Amino acid sequence: MLLLAEYPVVTLLGMRQVGKTTMALQLVRDSRLVEFMGHFRTEDYIDKSVYLDLESPKDRKKLREPEYFFEQFADHLIILDEIQVMPELFGIIRSLVDRDRRPGRFLLLGSSSPGLVSGVADSLAGRVAYIQLYPIDSNEVSDTYTNQLWLRGGLPEPFLKKNDKLAHKWLQNYVKSYVERDLPQMGIGDNAVFLHRLLRMVAHFHGQLINYDQIAKSLQVSSPTARRYIEKLEQALLIFTLPPLYVNTKKRLVKSPKVYFADTGMLHALLDITSLEDLFGHPQAGASWEGFIISQIKAIVGDEYQYSFFRTHAGAEVDLVLSKGGKNIYSIEIKMSDSATVSRGFYGNRNLLDAKYNLVLTPGSEKFYVMEGIGVDSLHGFLQELVTGS
Repeated sequence: MLLLAEYPVVTLLGMRQVGKTTMALQLVRDSRLVEFMGHFRTEDYIDKSVYLDLESPKDRKKLREPEYFFEQFADHLIILDEIQVMPELFGIIRSLVDRDRRPGRFLLLGSSSPGLVSGVADSLAGRVAYIQLYPIDSNEVSDTYTNQLWLRGGLPEPFLKKNDKLAHKWLQNYVKSYVERDLPQMGIGDNAVFLHRLLRMVAHFHGQLINYDQIAKSLQVSSPTARRYIEKLEQALLIFTLPPLYVNTKKRLVKSPKVYFADTGMLHALLDITSLEDLFGHPQAGASWEGFIISQIKAIVGDEYQYSFFRTHAGAEVDLVLSKGGKNIYSIEIKMSDSATVSRGFYGNRNLLDAKYNLVLTPGSEKFYVMEGIGVDSLHGFLQELVTGS
């Protein structure tokens, strides 16, 4: 959040219930951050902030004359939660910021809305910094809870429930709220039954190449419409796609991206997986674990790397490639067990990719080399390496 010391507007994006509001309110109570905010005094920082929940009718009434309201609190940090509810505010904020470019004027919170991203980008270009808040990641919990994090996902409420059954029930209600309210508000249809089918269809493609024609046929829509729905789900931060990596080779390469749910708890709710026993016996277990690992890496290092996979038409595959500056840094094979067996495809493609490091990533292995040029590491070990750079 130190970006507030540099930009007049900071936008915090993330799924519902991921903890955006908690982070924002914690910010205004943490006097240690105030030293980075030169125009606020430590002792009155809480008094110099205003929080409005734009889904609250009471708070929306305060903004009947938004420019007048904002001017009354020009020396405050103004926090606007669920900003996508009132996109008309973007132009007003731009006008106020252009008159006064002091940092730390507005903190905008949005629950994964495509309209929010485009609205901010169009109205506040050059004036705003973005932060994406990810669910709880493996570096925030001990490795004892890795399987619980995988099963329940990283949204705080289900992760902290007393048992898996309560977590599953919460996640089912979470999915229901998305299909009945959030997705329609984002312009992805208004039929709850249809939207639930869409999410379940994507869940069954988790970790696989996207087949828009198959999705379209199942949903009885056109292929371009199916593609548009997938794009909106990704803009909504519910899913992410992993593009294929192209290299100079005569081999025929796969051109379709792979799709993953951003949070495995939501994925498992859609697949009706209620326990670790169910999960380990499910046909999607390997794909789920693969998506979990990739999500953990994205949460830890964000956009420091470019993410892709590599697959030939013959089926030889590298699960994940991390690149930077046009060079492949890590080629990674993801294993759900501690088996250090290297697949033929991963071994055969290492010279083609010419990555600096070739790694088999397992749940709990100690770091060692299984053969020359190919190492084995645990999830926690690798994440620590990414954080520390060693």
